[in-house]
Amino acid sequence: MTKVETVKKQLAPETAAFRRVLGRFASGVALIDASSGIERHSMPVTSFAPVSLEPPLVLFSAWTTSQSWAGIKEIGAFSASFLATSQIDLSSGFARKSPHRYELTEWEDLPSGQRRPKDSVGWMDCEIQRVVEAGDHEICIGRVIDHGLGAEGLKPVIFYTGSYWTGMNLAERPREATDA
Repeated sequence: MTKVETVKKQLAPETAAFRRVLGRFASGVALIDASSGIERHSMPVTSFAPVSLEPPLVLFSAWTTSQSWAGIKEIGAFSASFLATSQIDLSSGFARKSPHRYELTEWEDLPSGQRRPKDSVGWMDCEIQRVVEAGDHEICIGRVIDHGLGAEGLKPVIFYTGSYWTGMNLAERPREATDA
């Protein structure tokens, strides 16, 4: 039984129902990666969100018991890469802590010393600005120091009702000048 299965089994009925309701909220998947040169910690999250444009701030949440999160927090910086439909195996590999997870993709070094998987929809290079305790999770607020877009035409992977979705017809909208 995996750690996630064990946690689900232990949830009180009202907590399990709450989790099912939350599963109806579709979200993208970001891979959070932190490297100190010696140590490396990574984890996929579905809780990534923007906080502020000025200054540029983002957030994600992590289980307080996560060893990956403890390592990321200790390093004090991270990259967040928005995974494309072609990167579901990457997300699954990191969620399951596959021993070969870092071999599932090519990596690019960022000027800050952080790394990011190539071929993601977009990415941000961040420094941890603040960590807020919130129940069984901690919320990490990161200041964006660099960012970029992946190749034109990449589609994001969507996580919905506990599964990855790639065939969703994303509503078309006219491109705005600010999308560039």
